[in-house]
Amino acid sequence: MKALNKVIGINLGLLLAYSIVIRIIAKSGDTGVPYHHASGDILGMSFFIILIHVIALFLTSVVLYVAGKVQLANSFLLTTFLTLMVGFGVCLGNSSI
Repeated sequence: MKALNKVIGINLGLLLAYSIVIRIIAKSGDTGVPYHHASGDILGMSFFIILIHVIALFLTSVVLYVAGKVQLANSFLLTTFLTLMVGFGVCLGNSSI
């Protein structure tokens, strides 16, 4: 259970950190061009970064299953689904603000 809390905490912290960085980058690059909104940039960047994060977590869980570390692999698999669910909300929430 301790490993699960640690894995979830680290990955949700990473999700928060790069969501803030993406928001800052997209808002600072506002061009002032009519009909160009930073929300599309935020949505696209968030989508690809969250997708890479989720794929990395899933591949890590598969490697850990093969290595025989089932409890840690289960922690990473649960974190994969949690990151996917929270990341979806973060992605849409950031683009609408």
